[in-house]
Order: sequence, then structure tokens, then C-alpha cells
Amino acid sequence: KVLLENYPPLVDICAKYGFDNDEIVFLLNNFKLEPFRLNEVKINNNLFVNDSKSTNIVTTIFAVKNYPYAIVILGGDDKHLNYEEFIDGFNKYGIKEVICFGGLKEKLFSILNPHFKCLKFNILDDVFTYLKANITESDVILFSPGSSSFDLYKDYKARGYHFDKLLEQFFGK
Repeated sequence: KVLLENYPPLVDICAKYGFDNDEIVFLLNNFKLEPFRLNEVKINNNLFVNDSKSTNIVTTIFAVKNYPYAIVILGGDDKHLNYEEFIDGFNKYGIKEVICFGGLKEKLFSILNPHFKCLKFNILDDVFTYLKANITESDVILFSPGSSSFDLYKDYKARGYHFDKLLEQFFGK
């Protein structure tokens, strides 16, 4: 689903370098995203997307484009970016609500709360406690932090593993 818009350029590039249709289909069918880049897990009727590798505004807005009307989880260490850029991107593609956590929670909340339904939590564990009690059938939960992980984690991989661990703990992945 996520990469469909990217297939035409990939097909064109492969064809340019002499790949035949069978080879192109094989490549597309076996393409794997790197860990913590838009990794999807379907549990019951909910889709959870772990995009912990998203450490900037552009990658988070790209994720929202691919998962419109999601519950978006943002947070991390303040990289002093222009977080107001989230407003236009989220308005353009649509979101259900924003959950802010970690070191950026206050700053993100103050920027986004006037425009969207926003909540804030200290740590990801508290976010999952909220999600367990409040998500509805068919909700998409998009963990695309939009900033570095150094406020609470060693790196984006540790943050991504923690998200997966909490997903299993709270929803039985």
C-alpha cells in the first residue's frame, strides 16, 4: 500500500537498465522496508505502524500522507525544527488526533493543540495505556515521532524496539 506511488519510477528505472517484466515483478514483490520505517502490524481491526526511524518533519508528513486520519504519535528530543510545519501537512492529509510524548511534548502540544485534538504523555508506556483504553475499531495508530530519540532512548532503533515491545504487551502482537 505505502509504496504504490513509488512503483512507476522503480519500474521505469528497472526497464531502463534492461530488467524484463518478470524480474521487475520479482523485485517489487521482494522489496523490504528497513526496520522501523513504516512497519505495519494489523491487530484485530487496528493497524499499528512503527515509523520510529522518522526523525524529522518531512518523513512524518510523508507517513501521514500514506496513513490519513491516523492517530499520530510524535515526540523525542528537540532538534529545534520548525514544528509548525506539521500543521499544514496534517491539515493537507488529515489526522484523527496527535499524541505528544517525551522531551518535546510541551512544545508540540502548544503548537498543535489549537489546530488538532492533542494529548501529551511523559513516556511511551503511558501512551499505550491511553491507546488500550481509547482506540476504536479500525483506528490506525502511526508512530512517526518526527524528531530524534535521545531524550529517552539510545537511538531510533531502541525507541522502535520499545514500541514493538509495548505493542505486544498491550495488544498481544
